[in-house]
Amino acid sequence: METQQQEKPKVSYADFIAAQKKPEFAEFSVAWALQWFIGEMNGHNGKRAVKELGLSHYYTLKTLQRAPIGKKDARKITEDDIIEHCEERIKKVCAATINQDVGYLHGALKYVKAARRDCKEIKPSVITDVRPFLVKNGYIGKSNPRTRLPTDEEIAKLLARAAEPPKKKHRDWIYA
Repeated sequence: METQQQEKPKVSYADFIAAQKKPEFAEFSVAWALQWFIGEMNGHNGKRAVKELGLSHYYTLKTLQRAPIGKKDARKITEDDIIEHCEERIKKVCAATINQDVGYLHGALKYVKAARRDCKEIKPSVITDVRPFLVKNGYIGKSNPRTRLPTDEEIAKLLARAAEPPKKKHRDWIYA
């Protein structure tokens, strides 16, 4: 018995990208608000970008979307929700990283509330109110200065590695 192999349909790269499903978030969830903010800042639906987000800012917002806080209703977010997020994050990252999370979340919620008429119930002031508690309890803070400098041997290893050809080109690197 001969098996016939079905040919895979040929798809152009543009069609492949267009077919990629964008993440669906519940309306008015924190993740939904962050997605709208990212689109607004970076430009979407043919609109010009307001102020393109840097990579760190963008990826921090994407991380927040996937975190449990992303599923919360942005209009009903509470101080306890923010504290709970910080309690989970402090298990994996330092206080300075959480400070960045909270700051970016606050900025995005403020912008969404101001820019969308249907989001006037969002209360970014919850973050302002809980911030002193987060600082006092060490959930958010400043980064620690470095306590040592790299040794001459470590610098030599870094320079040798930098001189090697890259295994994979990265779009943001400058190649000599």
